[in-house]
Amino acid sequence: MGKGKWAGLCVAATLGVSTIAQAHFLTPDPKAPKPGDVFGFNRYAYANNNPITNLDPDGRDCTTSNRVTTCFTAVYRVSFAAQPGFKDFTTSSPNYHFYSVPVATPGMTVAQDQNYLAKNPTPGLSNGASPQGTPNDATPVIGNMIPKSISPVMSFQLTNQLDGKPVVVNVTEPGHPLQSGIVVREATQSSDGSTSIQSWGEGTASLQNPGSLFGKDIDNVWQHEGPPSAPNPTGCSSAAGPMNNVCSH
Repeated sequence: MGKGKWAGLCVAATLGVSTIAQAHFLTPDPKAPKPGDVFGFNRYAYANNNPITNLDPDGRDCTTSNRVTTCFTAVYRVSFAAQPGFKDFTTSSPNYHFYSVPVATPGMTVAQDQNYLAKNPTPGLSNGASPQGTPNDATPVIGNMIPKSISPVMSFQLTNQLDGKPVVVNVTEPGHPLQSGIVVREATQSSDGSTSIQSWGEGTASLQNPGSLFGKDIDNVWQHEGPPSAPNPTGCSSAAGPMNNVCSH
């Protein structure tokens, strides 16, 4: 297979084919086809098979309808009650970013990790997540100091509609410096039986845009948000770096 890149998306073309018009996605489009959309039922088609005049995003966005916000990517699809101040976005929105942070949890079962997530949805001194949403603050704890509450979120217990597994979802609230954005956290188990907690985040905060000096440090806060048995993946001390649990570069 040959590979090409158009509009920021990787596509593949059959060997010997070099035109964008004959290209297709390497993986199925995570966005489900709309009723009546005959092109959408080919999950590998790019831009309704007319990429010369059409642009097809990769399926990541958060949209609100009837007071329910649905966010979906290739790895999750979650729906929650629309939150005040939260603005819909797509991959084309200014400052859009997506990140993935895994934390290994050796010796833990998936059920134990799921229980941990439900009780500890955020990096701060959080209350447990709930189906209807629990007000929380995601300001990281620095050492043993009680953090100043500057990162309000709503923590939901939901279901990942792509794999049917329970997830915890933190949604930014008014006053959060990283609004608008979400973090989806899921307990996972690989084929070899090892367990981990996966944190996926997306949003449009300028502090986390791909070119930001602080984006990686902010994202990596989640590297240390696992059960007590989970090892520190970077070897950093819990108070390292300019933010809690983030190693300085």
